Amino acid sequence: MTRDEVLAALDISRRQVEERLTEGSTERFDEWSAKDLLFHFASWQAFFAATLRARREDRREATASEMVGMTLDPDESDRLLKLDTDETNAYVQDLYRETGWAESRSYWAGSCDRLRGEVASLSDQQLAEGEPPLWKSIAGASFNPFPLHLAAPNTPYG
Repeated sequence: MTRDEVLAALDISRRQVEERLTEGSTERFDEWSAKDLLFHFASWQAFFAATLRARREDRREATASEMVGMTLDPDESDRLLKLDTDETNAYVQDLYRETGWAESRSYWAGSCDRLRGEVASLSDQQLAEGEPPLWKSIAGASFNPFPLHLAAPNTPYG
């Protein structure tokens, strides 16, 4: 995918998520409420935006503190970086369980904007590099899993 195609896919998925995950929704998405799922989506986008920023600015991997947007002690940071996908999802769900809709919408909007900004700074060549190509990793942390979660709430992704 080119940069313009990735940006378009991010924009389309943002609209789809915002249309579906709304305050007052009673729909369940496996163990998640609509608000929980919005935090889930936002978190993975924020994680990947932090990863792209660290690579772009400092040519390094992002720390767990950067990925979750809060200061963590070294032991907690190390522990979080070792979590698998399901454990990370559970961590995010626990972290944001008591957070309200206003905060979820704000976090979602910020994660969308940060990821979009990082993708906009990349060239088509950079997006094609790696194995898998970088654009596929971005898609996997953002727009690829969204439709599956939204269309078939009880179907696990992966």
